Amino acid sequence: NMVAIGRYLSEVLIYNYQEKRLHKKLSGHTNYIYDIIRLGDTTCATGSGDRKIKIWDWNTGACLKTLEGHQAYIHCLCSLDFDGNILASGSWDTTIRIWNWRNGSCETLLQGHTGHLLALKLLAGGSLLSSSTDGTLRVWDINTGNCLKTVNCGVTSSLNNRICKSVCQIGDGRVTFSDSSNHIGLIDLNSSHEKPMHSLVGHTGTIRGVISMSPYTIASCSSDKTFKVWDIRNYQVVSTIQDESEIYSLV
Repeated sequence: NMVAIGRYLSEVLIYNYQEKRLHKKLSGHTNYIYDIIRLGDTTCATGSGDRKIKIWDWNTGACLKTLEGHQAYIHCLCSLDFDGNILASGSWDTTIRIWNWRNGSCETLLQGHTGHLLALKLLAGGSLLSSSTDGTLRVWDINTGNCLKTVNCGVTSSLNNRICKSVCQIGDGRVTFSDSSNHIGLIDLNSSHEKPMHSLVGHTGTIRGVISMSPYTIASCSSDKTFKVWDIRNYQVVSTIQDESEIYSLV
């Protein structure tokens, strides 16, 4: 019955949504909070522009650990195990770090991107997917730090022309991402191709989010004030719903 909200004002608000009241305010960061993830029943992690990751007990409001090592904004986080002890962080310093927050150590440093990290996604096989402003997606072995695959998405490193923060895995090994051309790219990570297989065209604004709904269906939302449902077997729009304002997320 709790939800955590990361704010630009460098704090996290924990709300009891059933009782519609503020439960705790988590203060300690000194810059914007760019991402927040759940690690356990009562713990969460936040990544901030102050280049720190903080682990919180949201019941008590206590900061359990502060992780430091990145040299620029921490833009994305991803939990890597069921126990919530291991997490990945992606930074504007172009690196990904794998942490064991219990002992505060950085276990592995993943290097290879040449642009800011935008999104991280744990894939079904246990590898890690990352997207960056360098126009690539990379698949990583989180144990060795080796890059297993690089996909050139055809997007430049300009911040005004970048892969947006919406990466989604479909059950058969394919991955979707949204790019600055308002298209959704479809990639088969199991193939030898290093470029997108198909492009889903229909939105006229920046795509904010993409989610998997079934093995053959995805949904997307956009600043064009629509969300669309797609059949990826024929790459066609199944349904479009128009809203009154820009849509930033969906689940």
